[in-house]
Amino acid sequence: MLWAHNNPSMAQFAGKWFLLSVASECNYLKLNNHRVEATIAQVTASKKPKVGDTLTVSTFRKLDGICWEIKQEYRENKQKGRFLLLGRGSKGPIDMVVGDTDYESYAILFYQRQRKLSMKLYGRKTQLNNNIFTRFEALAGKQELGLESLYPFPAYGFCESADQFHILDGKIHPVAM
Repeated sequence: MLWAHNNPSMAQFAGKWFLLSVASECNYLKLNNHRVEATIAQVTASKKPKVGDTLTVSTFRKLDGICWEIKQEYRENKQKGRFLLLGRGSKGPIDMVVGDTDYESYAILFYQRQRKLSMKLYGRKTQLNNNIFTRFEALAGKQELGLESLYPFPAYGFCESADQFHILDGKIHPVAM
């Protein structure tokens, strides 16, 4: 079950976050965990008419040595701290919940799509107190995501921008000829 952090403040949640660890049963991660790349998420919180609170997330990561930016918009989903990312294709939307955060140093996010759960641990810095990692592991264990499902991410080699040709934003842009 996904639970939301008590009385979340999206304005406080905004800013730069470093991806430090993932807990997941994802087959891709199982086979390619040796290829994970340092990842930064830049979060912007806003209110939109008819939509409500939104989190716009720009994720920066390298792929084959090139920096990419992946833009996504999460819309608030009926309950504070719960968001929905509308997905393309048959897999459907992703529920995202801010499970635990102190806003200043760490955030634990839960992602669920078609009854499959993943968790991500983000930090404002690349180093966190070991107690936070222990807490993340314990929460993962409660979700039946054991130690074999935990994947640490590198704390070096980050990129913070991408050129105009390496931005994925879900929109179709006309190609200039």
